[in-house]
Amino acid sequence: SQQSAYHSAIKGSFTDNSLIAFSECRFSSGMLIIAELNRSTTLAIRQSTISVFFKTIISVGGSSAFTIVESSAAVWADIGGVVHSGSKFVMSRCDIASLTLGVSSGNCSIAASCLITLENSKIMSGLYGLLWSGSIDSGGVFVVQGNTINARGQSIAFRISGGFYGSAVVSILTNAMSTTTRSPSQVF
Repeated sequence: SQQSAYHSAIKGSFTDNSLIAFSECRFSSGMLIIAELNRSTTLAIRQSTISVFFKTIISVGGSSAFTIVESSAAVWADIGGVVHSGSKFVMSRCDIASLTLGVSSGNCSIAASCLITLENSKIMSGLYGLLWSGSIDSGGVFVVQGNTINARGQSIAFRISGGFYGSAVVSILTNAMSTTTRSPSQVF
């Protein structure tokens, strides 16, 4: 089952300038993160490989940060949770087969004055590309920039669904999006 694929897990609450970092790690099976970050805490994954599934249900608050840099997930990654209180989630220069934000875990929401950035990454070789479901509150920012996104066998490479409130910002810049289907009329 999918749940049995998560053989590595982080669970707990981290606060008061804590740092949780994984660098140059290799996870031979899935990885699950259920965590709360608060008061200037950082959870960082860098130059690491996750061979199967990667899933998070995470609350990032109190000017905290969750970053994934130069890492890969071979099958699927789902980022779920809430970014609030001036915090941010950044994925940069990663190689992900398929990426969903809040699709299986309920939501991936951005509160006021918070940021989610997906940049300079490859989201390819999965059955779908990038799917996002959630909400953006007033002053929240969602940036998708410089990515290569390809969906194999599906008609949607990139989909946003949710609510946008007040002065919420969605910025989609210089991405290359495509689908690999038999029908040339499919639209992404």
